Amino acid sequence: MRARLVLLYMLCAQKKVVLSHAFFLLSKQFFVERTFILSHPSVYGWFLLQRNEAMRFKKHELRKQVLARRDAILASDRTQRSQVLAAYANVLCLTGETVSAFWPIRSEIDPYPLMSALVFQGNRLALPVITKKNTMIFRLFKGSDKLVDLPFGLKGPNTSAEIVHPTTIFLPLAAFDNHGNRIGYGSGYYDKTVDNIYKYGHNPRLIALAFDCQQVECIPAEAHDIPLQGVLTESGFKIFH
Repeated sequence: MRARLVLLYMLCAQKKVVLSHAFFLLSKQFFVERTFILSHPSVYGWFLLQRNEAMRFKKHELRKQVLARRDAILASDRTQRSQVLAAYANVLCLTGETVSAFWPIRSEIDPYPLMSALVFQGNRLALPVITKKNTMIFRLFKGSDKLVDLPFGLKGPNTSAEIVHPTTIFLPLAAFDNHGNRIGYGSGYYDKTVDNIYKYGHNPRLIALAFDCQQVECIPAEAHDIPLQGVLTESGFKIFH
């Protein structure tokens, strides 16, 4: 019995040595390849290009899958779930601020019930407007104001409305994950706009409005992607750190 145990121990030890050696060789190969890539700018540039292309392709596929799920929600269900958002107005702890929403298109969740509740709490409402220079600004919107047609089927205040800097921006999206990463519609308007806002010294909170079905496990984040501080769905408000 003792001899068998000794033999078994020797076999396990030998296997452990083999595995350790294999791991050492793989680690060494990875280090050599990484060093080579970083020391050759052209190769490193190609590597980054391939990685970014792979990330964009994955985002494209996730966008299609999630939007198909969102489109499958019945119109009556979308209306009901949108109305639920108003119940979370108190949770957001917004009073006396300027908040920006969006005009819903396609199968997006409707922010109107929530915005009505926030205005009732003493907040000012703004809507995004895409300019001729393909940039986005925010104009103050009052309930009695007439909205004008904008690109992409959107609606917003006319040019006489005051331009403001929202302290909280509620934005639409295609998909989000549990880490605050988001997938938009591919135009990059919000990323570019918020980046410019940061440069002028403003730091608005970014909160997405979405349905539960738009959450995915993991979204690859690129360098220009700006993360969310939170997301509000029909199930409640989630804060990202």
